[in-house]
This record gives sequence, structure tokens and C-alpha cells, in this order.
Amino acid sequence: MSFSKKIFLLLALVSASFLQAQTRAAIPEYKKYDWEEEPKRDSLSAEEEKQGAVIIKDKRLVEYYFETAENIVIFSTRHMVVRVNTDAAIEQYNKVYIPMTNVLGTVNIQARTISKSGKITNLPESAIKEVPNYEDRGPYKIFALEGLEVGGQLEYLYTLKKTFTRYSSESFRSEFNYRKIEFSLFAPSHLAFEVKGYNGLPEAKEDDDNDTKFEINLNAESIKGFESEKYSNGDAAYPKILYVWRYNTSSSKSTRLHTWKNAADLFYQSIYTVTSKEKRKAQAFYKRIGVKTTMSDEEKIRRIESYVKNNIIVREEFVGDQFVKIDGIVKTRYANETGVMRLYNLLFEFAGIKREIVLTSDRFDRPFDGDFETYSYLQHFLYYFPTTGKFIAPGELFYRYGYAPADWMYQDGLFIRPVILDGYSSGIGSIKKITGPEARQNSNNLYANVRFDLDLGESKLHVKHQFTGFYALGYQPIYAYLNQEKQDELVREIAKNGAKDADPKNITVTGKGGEDTLYQHPFTVEADLTTTSFLEKAGDKYIFKIGEIIGPQAELYQKSERRTPVELYYPHTFHRELVFTVPDGYKVTNLEALKIDIFRAENDQRTLEFKSSYTQEGNTVTVIIDELYGNTYYDKSVYEDFRKVINASADFNKVTLFFEKI
Repeated sequence: MSFSKKIFLLLALVSASFLQAQTRAAIPEYKKYDWEEEPKRDSLSAEEEKQGAVIIKDKRLVEYYFETAENIVIFSTRHMVVRVNTDAAIEQYNKVYIPMTNVLGTVNIQARTISKSGKITNLPESAIKEVPNYEDRGPYKIFALEGLEVGGQLEYLYTLKKTFTRYSSESFRSEFNYRKIEFSLFAPSHLAFEVKGYNGLPEAKEDDDNDTKFEINLNAESIKGFESEKYSNGDAAYPKILYVWRYNTSSSKSTRLHTWKNAADLFYQSIYTVTSKEKRKAQAFYKRIGVKTTMSDEEKIRRIESYVKNNIIVREEFVGDQFVKIDGIVKTRYANETGVMRLYNLLFEFAGIKREIVLTSDRFDRPFDGDFETYSYLQHFLYYFPTTGKFIAPGELFYRYGYAPADWMYQDGLFIRPVILDGYSSGIGSIKKITGPEARQNSNNLYANVRFDLDLGESKLHVKHQFTGFYALGYQPIYAYLNQEKQDELVREIAKNGAKDADPKNITVTGKGGEDTLYQHPFTVEADLTTTSFLEKAGDKYIFKIGEIIGPQAELYQKSERRTPVELYYPHTFHRELVFTVPDGYKVTNLEALKIDIFRAENDQRTLEFKSSYTQEGNTVTVIIDELYGNTYYDKSVYEDFRKVINASADFNKVTLFFEKI
């Protein structure tokens, strides 16, 4: 069961009478709206003609409508008009995909194209196809637009009847510019909503002149589209509208609905409310874990988490009481996320561990905004432990104490702590930062010792690759689940790094991790290897491609002005120590090429850095390289500094040294 569905089911416990209108609205808004009977192709400015496409209009109309005195539905209308100027734009827009999840029925779908000459081609109803599960994203209606040509225009208008929800969103994701974005929300006059626009959208304005319905509008013009940018927060960077039902004035004009306070108590009760039978079953389960009173809080948490994740299978699609109730979970060893949270809560209680429930979002989809109270942000569960300052992600198998999915961390969340007032136990919510491991806890380190056989043109290396924190996440928790062949394949690829012709020998792997110690120790691969990749003869000189030892590096170029801030999954560092012995009878002529120092500092503290330097003692040269990305977020004004640091690592990858005879 998805997280949003779980919230919906909890809210569904609220009596339907809470929503009831005194009278049914006469005419739904979609019936008042239509496209032009005789459309004309819109003219474009000279600048618009240069673009691949122009979105003339993207209008969304959402209405909460009482079909009967006790049944409220949502009519969702969308009207799109797009001018296409290139074949690539036609390829992008000649098919329309309408998601049908939570749709009760299709009110109407109509579409048409207008050619350069003005010919109108209407969509036949037979062209609309139903796909039960399109690319595992649920049901869709799909149709192709006939007659679309370069310089032509497409238009479609549809209305869907959807199930009632108290909060939702609209996204506007395009690489092309919008002339107009229009959003209107209507509801019976006693239901009031709040609407907020993000990423360049203006403030929504309530229409006080509408005497028959609640109405709020958000309109924008000249919104620039852009292609998805590297190192950005993806879809979260595009314009978006969130809305939430806030008041029911028929019962109270001052009581705010769907607030953090409401959510805190709702989720507290869903986790903390247990029967005596459930408590007995959880107590018997706890005794098998082997928690000792002499253990520290961290040791207890690690032991409990490890045992649960090795013995309980958690799936969000599990539906039913047996996956929520403790007795069913302990018996079947299956749970959904709500169920496993309830189990953990009792286990931590038995162990005497203070904890807080945390709810947050995926910041690469919907960064948590504590100033706009909507359950749309309450997508994921965590537990926070005040005595240690760390988190766990109860439903995530491959994460352990201190590490949750990085896209949930490094942002705000709703923290819920228990309180007892007048004998009543409830949850108090507050918005706080979900801190994650710092940059130097997420490291990718390389130690290499290099000697040369000039006669054979070979470099002989002893390498040690070391991964900590989120870098270890890609290896440490899954290593034990791989068969021997896959384990060998994995460590060989790590050991080879930039030396593709190498055949690693004497491979050792450490830090594979006992279940209680995941991420406490580095995942390390050591090996000996011989390669011809790094050494090349040029006349009486030898070229040592030292930069290639660190492996291929990303290069970052920006064709146009940066539109979005930099967003990283987690702060991190790279540390490399490259030691090589200059062959007897030779000298290195250009060691200064190893020196690079590109950085950005804030308050005398480096937040971005690529620094390489060297020392030489006799024939031994030691090169130290440190690369730092100290934050997860950098304003777009910092982008050029970020780009320079990224590209400095690529520049080092190209560094070559020259051995000349003495």
C-alpha cells in the first residue's frame, strides 16, 4: 500500500457528514468551459519562432463537487494548446498520455490539430486507447494526434471525475516556454482551500466576488521552460502547485484542517495505539532479539533494527490487518510500513529507547516545506533518537542506523514526540532538520603504490579502494546476498578502476559488515595488478598517465544560463594517495603539473575543493588529492565554482608526467 493511500485510509475515518453541503452545487465549472468552436493558429513572436515549441496555454481546473449530499468527487479539467516548430517537438507532443489512477470516470476527451494552412483535424473517439498498466505506472488513456506538422498547433481538452482527496498537486514540467499557466480551484462555499505555487509561480488569489462557490486562482505568464540539468533536484525544480483543504466553515470558521498538529496526533495514534495482545506478542518477539541492559542506546538500536530487518519482510503493497497488527506480523513475518513502525515502537519501548516519529518527503520530488501545511509532504517514515542524534529508516532493508535514503535526509521533516496531558497520550509535532552524515563520513578513497617495468612497458600497482557511509551503501549491505561469481565480478571491477586491461591478483575484501555493524567500518578492496594502460614510450622518454589511476571523471559544461540550484544526494569527499617510484636513471620533468587548487570558501571554511599536491623524497613521489563537496545544496550563483571543482577532477585525470633519462 502506498504511503499516500495509508494517509487517505486514516483520514477516511473522519465522518462523511463533516463534509456535507447544505445544498448541492447547481452546475459544475467544467460545463461552463469549452474551447473555441473555430480555432485559429496562434501567431508567434520572432523569438518564439526560434524555439522548438511554445506552450500557448496550460490550463488546469479542479472542482470539488457534491454529486449527492453525502458524496463529493473531484472534476479535473486540463486544456493544452501547443505550437510545434520542429520535428523533435512533434515527436514529443504527438502522443498524449492521461493518467487514470484514482479516476472514477472520463467525462470527455477531445483533441485536434491545426496545420500551417489552417486545416483542422479532430481526434476520432476510436483513436483513444486504454492501457491497464503503462510502463508499471498504472492505467492510462493514450492517443496519437494526426495531422501534426512543423509550424502546426495541437490542442486537447479533457475532464476526469476523480475520487475525493483532501490535498494534491499540479506539476508543469517542460523544456519549452509557457505563455500562460492558469490554475483554478472551485469548491462548495463552505469548504476553503489554500494553494501555493513554487519555482517561479506567483501567489494564488481567492476570488471574493464569487458568491456561490469558493474560488481561488493562480495565473502566470512567460514562464521559462528548461531541460533537466545535471546536479539539480530533478522534477522538484520545475513549477509546481500544491493545494490543501483548510477550512469547513459550516462547522468552524477558525479551525484549520490538515495541519502539522493534526498530522502529529493522527500518526502518533496510528503507531502508539496497541492492544494488550499485541503487546504480549511483541514482548515475546523482543526476548528473542537478545538486547541486554548493559548495552548502550546505540547498541540496542542496532541490535533491534538488524533483527527486525532480517526477520520481517516489509512491502508497501501489503494490505490488511495482518500486516498492521503485531500478532499478524510476528506470525507471518510480513508487514507494511505502518505495521513495522508499530512493531519497532514497542521494541524500543521495551529497550527503554527514547524516540520520535519523523515524516518527510523525497526532496528530489517534493522538497519538504514546513511553512505550507499539507500531508502531501508526509511520504516517508523515519525514527529519530534524541540521545544519539541519529535516524533509522524502518522500512528500508539495505539501510541501517544513521543512514536513511539520502533523498529523505538533509531537509526538514515533521518530528512527532509523545506527551501526556491530563492523562491523555498524544503526539506533539515540530518541524526540524533531518541531519545526515557529514561529507567526510561519505568518502571514496584510493591508495595506490606504483612501480614500473620499462622494458615491458608495465605499471605494477598495489591498490586499496575504501568506501565509507553512503559510498559503502552500494556495496556493503548487498555483498553477502551475491553469489561467489557476482562477488568476484564486483571486486575485480572496483580493483581495476581505470586499468581496463588489468587482471587483479591477491584480492582481499574487508568491512563486509556483520548485520549490527553496517556502515561502521569502511568497505575495502585491496589488490595487486599489472597494466600497460598507464605507461607509454615516446622516443627516449616515457609518458606516465598518472591521472588515469583515479579513473574516469565527469566533466560539466553548461550550454546556457544555469536555471536551477545545485542539489546533491549527500555531501562527500574523495581522498587519493598515489605513490610512485621514479625508475632508476630517470627523472620527472613536470611534477608541477600535479599541483591544482580550486575551491570555494564560506566564512574561511572550504565548502568545495579540488586540491592536489606532491612531495618527493629521493625516487619516491607522493601525490595527495582531496576533493570535497561539503553541502548538498548550492545556490545557482555558486554554480560556476561548483563546475570548476567538478572539472578540476577531470583535468587531473588528463595529467601526464614525463620520465627523461638523467
